[in-house]
Amino acid sequence: VGAMILLTIVGSIVMAIVTAIRAEMTGEGSAGDIDRKDERDARIEAHGDRVAFYVSSVFMVGVLTMAMLEVPHFWIGNGTFVAFVVAGLVGAAAKLTSYRRGF
Repeated sequence: VGAMILLTIVGSIVMAIVTAIRAEMTGEGSAGDIDRKDERDARIEAHGDRVAFYVSSVFMVGVLTMAMLEVPHFWIGNGTFVAFVVAGLVGAAAKLTSYRRGF
């Protein structure tokens, strides 16, 4: 199991390096273009994060309610996990929608 994890990490690093070198050689992009952001990208990212925050806040009120009602810890933990997963998915959907429809 440990060898597979190490092999996956090393393989990912090697593939990232090879892909960056290939992109530079073929002129399909440069390593500097990978993380370029403009003002619109920053605003869309902030909008998606804000939506995710609101969703997680609403779900966490439910988790707090479960804690006050002394629900078993298993359900409180799962509720917290679900809150963050749903918030992440809704935030990503908000970002994609903003890119698609314009912001």
